Amino acid sequence: NMDKPIFVVENFANNVIFVIVFFKLNYILKYLSFNILYKVAYFIGNMFIYFNPKTTKAISKFQNSCYDEVFVKQYFNNLFYNIVLLCTYPYYSEQKSKKLINNKNLEYFLEQNKDTRFNIGGIHFFNFLTITTISDIFFKQNKRIFASFVLGDNKILKNFLNHIRKRFHYNYHYTFNLANDKNGSNKLKELYENTNCNFFLFCDVSFKRKENNINIMINNANLNFNNGYSTITKKFSDCKNLIIYLTLNRDYTFEHNYLIIDSIDSFYDNKFKDILKENKELWQLWFFNPIFE
Repeated sequence: NMDKPIFVVENFANNVIFVIVFFKLNYILKYLSFNILYKVAYFIGNMFIYFNPKTTKAISKFQNSCYDEVFVKQYFNNLFYNIVLLCTYPYYSEQKSKKLINNKNLEYFLEQNKDTRFNIGGIHFFNFLTITTISDIFFKQNKRIFASFVLGDNKILKNFLNHIRKRFHYNYHYTFNLANDKNGSNKLKELYENTNCNFFLFCDVSFKRKENNINIMINNANLNFNNGYSTITKKFSDCKNLIIYLTLNRDYTFEHNYLIIDSIDSFYDNKFKDILKENKELWQLWFFNPIFE
């Protein structure tokens, strides 16, 4: 049962976010090099491992079931690098943002296909960076996206949240939590029929088996994925299916990768497994965003 380990990781990561934002440490962190930020994340990751041995052991066991090897330190280093960047990246200048994330190939592809509607599936490799950069790219092309996430109204993080809303054009795009909204399916259908927006959902993993989940085996681990992205690919079959994910470079910058898929089922059984195998320490199974609802 992964419920408790997930809670422990989220709770620890939430506290890191609150500390960074509340004490305005992000105003200092934004001036540091990516190399130094990665070392800051390494320190935080080691703190987590030291204070949470049981959770670390549970995660190690899960990793070993999937990949026959354990990469705990590298995994937590990347996870907390995402946390640090979540707090810092919204305050970067446009010039530094371009240094952090290479969007050139993705921007060129979307520009060449600007008349095409997409069902976009995100993979949880540095998910916050993916959400914000995709929303920014489409805004610059004067195109809206539906994204299944909702920014919260946390009082402590109010100024931070307002900054993110402004910086990443939150009120320009269409957002609501598809999983929790009782009218979500109807709203989605309305957007499909009455707008020209693109649809962006994460291919989420779930540790609780639910009806209609997509189940795949990775070595000895059975993983369940919610059917949100699968559903929109089938409902909106005239939209092309696009997968977008980030990979980490040796200098701790990022590259956006993309691929067109025909079938969501064959994607999970084939290409998805290949992507995970090549980037296993980047796949962030434990989610930790208190700014989202």
